[in-house]
Amino acid sequence: MKTYHFGTSLLHRADPRVKIALLLAYSITLFLLETWTGLAIVAVIYALAHAVSRVPFRGVFILAVPTYVLVAVAIAFCSFSWDVSLPISLSGSELSMAGPLSAFDPIALVGSFGFVPVGFAKGSFNALRVVLLVYASLLVSFTTTSTEMMNAASSFMASLKRTPLPVDDAACALSIALRFIPVTAEELCQVHDAQWSRCARFSGAGITETLRAWERVFVALFVALFRRADRLASAMDARCYGAPTEAGRRSALVESCLGVRGAVLIVLGVAACALLAIFF
Repeated sequence: MKTYHFGTSLLHRADPRVKIALLLAYSITLFLLETWTGLAIVAVIYALAHAVSRVPFRGVFILAVPTYVLVAVAIAFCSFSWDVSLPISLSGSELSMAGPLSAFDPIALVGSFGFVPVGFAKGSFNALRVVLLVYASLLVSFTTTSTEMMNAASSFMASLKRTPLPVDDAACALSIALRFIPVTAEELCQVHDAQWSRCARFSGAGITETLRAWERVFVALFVALFRRADRLASAMDARCYGAPTEAGRRSALVESCLGVRGAVLIVLGVAACALLAIFF
């Protein structure tokens, strides 16, 4: 499944450095918020950004499926206790996260094992933080090409170009790594389907047989990825990647300039995130 969704919205046409900087500020704000009101505000901000991008929500929702499993497990661990008789001490921020459920006492289910409403509220609060962070990250990926990501990373590290550090190579490696994420997922699905068509038993069998089936899948997956990496290296070598240039640096087809508008957007976005973190 491809992570970039072609479009001409304002979010697609925005400078990638602005999107990355605002995503960083948004991510930090998410984990500084301590109230459900603040979390609702940042959720509305994400909803507005998603509406502007015109990206189908189904694609973002499907790619975030592994996150739902992780947060569900986290909520379950926070919601239950082996001994509900133990006293629960909450700080001011934890009381804000618990919200109305802070007034409810733990409920014993079997013996001393029971359900803790406060823990459920705190777990849900932190889970929503993670989900919103993943959604925002995916939205940036859906509206920014890997080339734009590479150019933005190279621009952020521009001050390091005066040092012997290979800044352009690091930016290129980051771009390739991002590009290989959907490639790996697609290759995994293809290998799984090929093994399944050959009667590999991924379910309904014993643990040993299931592990052996997945072992064959991952072996074939790694072989396929190494082949892709070898072809990519050959293609880059054939195009003289790494050869010295007259200008002393790699050129780009489109030279982007942040400009005053981009700088103002970054300043306003960071200021808004700071106000949210302070007052909520």
